[in-house]
Amino acid sequence: MKPNSWLASSMMVLICAGPALAAWPGDPSVNVPLCRAPYGQVAGSIVSDGAGGAIVVWTDERARADATTTVYAQRVSSSGVPMWASDGVPLCTATGFEMSPTLIGDGLGGAIVTWFDQRTAGDDDIYAQRISASGIRQWVASGAAVCTAPQTQSSPTIVSDGAGGAIITWFDLRSATNTHIYAQRMNALSVPMWSANGVAVCTAPDNQARPTIASDGARGAIITWIDHRNGNDDIFAQRIDSTGTCQWAANGVPVCTAAFDQQYPQIVSDGVGGGIITWMDRRSGNFDIYAQRVSSTGVDEWTADGIAVCTAAQDQTIPLIVRDGAGGAIITWGDDRAGSHIFAQRIDAGGNVKWAHDGAALCTAPGGQFDPTIASDDSGGAVLSWDDTRDGTFHIYAQRVSSLGMPLWTSGGAAICTASVGQTLPLVTSDGAGGATIAWTDSRNDTLSGTDIYAQGIQANGQLGGNLAGVGTGEPAVFALTGAWPNPVVGKEIVVQFELPTAAHADLDLVDVSGRRIARYEVGEMGAGRHSVRISARGQLSPGVYFVRLVQGTRIQTARLVLLN
Repeated sequence: MKPNSWLASSMMVLICAGPALAAWPGDPSVNVPLCRAPYGQVAGSIVSDGAGGAIVVWTDERARADATTTVYAQRVSSSGVPMWASDGVPLCTATGFEMSPTLIGDGLGGAIVTWFDQRTAGDDDIYAQRISASGIRQWVASGAAVCTAPQTQSSPTIVSDGAGGAIITWFDLRSATNTHIYAQRMNALSVPMWSANGVAVCTAPDNQARPTIASDGARGAIITWIDHRNGNDDIFAQRIDSTGTCQWAANGVPVCTAAFDQQYPQIVSDGVGGGIITWMDRRSGNFDIYAQRVSSTGVDEWTADGIAVCTAAQDQTIPLIVRDGAGGAIITWGDDRAGSHIFAQRIDAGGNVKWAHDGAALCTAPGGQFDPTIASDDSGGAVLSWDDTRDGTFHIYAQRVSSLGMPLWTSGGAAICTASVGQTLPLVTSDGAGGATIAWTDSRNDTLSGTDIYAQGIQANGQLGGNLAGVGTGEPAVFALTGAWPNPVVGKEIVVQFELPTAAHADLDLVDVSGRRIARYEVGEMGAGRHSVRISARGQLSPGVYFVRLVQGTRIQTARLVLLN
């Protein structure tokens, strides 16, 4: 990629090519190691970095001599290159045990991570850390305290507050008799915004546990949990606004109070202030999958106690859910109707199931399939990954399903990792182009080193490695300026993503609001396919509005950038 000769060495902006998209291995027995530190690492959570890559967090035993575990993270680029320190960066430097990390993107290429923490003997607390796009801890080195109330706080889950911070919820034993549901909002600078040690979301009689959370689209959140107030496990929910005030009935509204137990609720936003909740349900004797939509005012929108997503024979368990981009959701689960396999179902905004009765079979290969995970493919479908024993040991497979419920990749799923020994606990996030980044816990080096963390990218067409030829399945590349991130620009680096249909001459320009060209680079030589470049602001650009412009022949696309101080 060549700059014009008139561009002086003191130019305010430098544009350099990002890594080629060929770095991901094309061999499922190879993959990309994110951490091979001594002793064991266990995969925890994954999120998109907003630029086609991902940030992965895990629990790490490398300091095992001190009888501790802590939380580490690594960012892997869209091309499969680990971006931070070798074997990851620590998110907490305190002693003790830090466990069960989960995270969200911070909107600037970094992430906010939360975990439960045993640095105080006999007392589990909730802590959090923010890490920048370059892998630098942004809050105190030991993590910011979210809740250090007496007794145990556990199982935190997290969602963005829409303002650079996060809302975190957990179940809490501070009453010393029963567990209840609490929440806290942390701003972008790690300042708790609500009451010290969190606000009570539910303190109803008996126990409440395992909360999960989704944004309400108004800088608040909707939280759902397992609730034992009626003598068996039911599902309740509550909406909390940006000030920490509960919006629905005291102690939450019932989502499902059917006979016997309902467990493992999961939630996504419905896009209009409410949420869609799914759970495993034992009302018929075996565990089935049900779902309910709750409005922004706390009213159940579908059939009382939920609609049946799958009531096939045997057990269906551990559902996970993503938005379908059209007001509905896609749900996946582990299914025992004929062995252990992977099924999924789409449900629309009106509560109508859209795919085959009792779900679309995404993998019924020999052996068993377990622990499915799911991410949107940003086209109305989803990408799923799971543990798979068809080869006699645990490996990682994946499948993309269309908005119509059709598997788009190899029948039975594409092999993501078939390395020796075993791989478990896959995590998946969208790459923004119809494919995905998948990470997992890996035993291929299992000696004194214990388990490690590996990752693999898969393209929209189901292929590993190589350059993207387009999005979808077998589609040709198109002309598109697909993204400029972060925006607004508050750091020193901008990632621009674009797609070219041919290797013909093409220019990428940076211009100001008057149309004056600041820099031009010829990018056609990068060839057909999807590419990324990095624009590094060196401190001489004034705050204001700028534009990135992609030109190839008569085709032009433009993206607007806002540069802050």
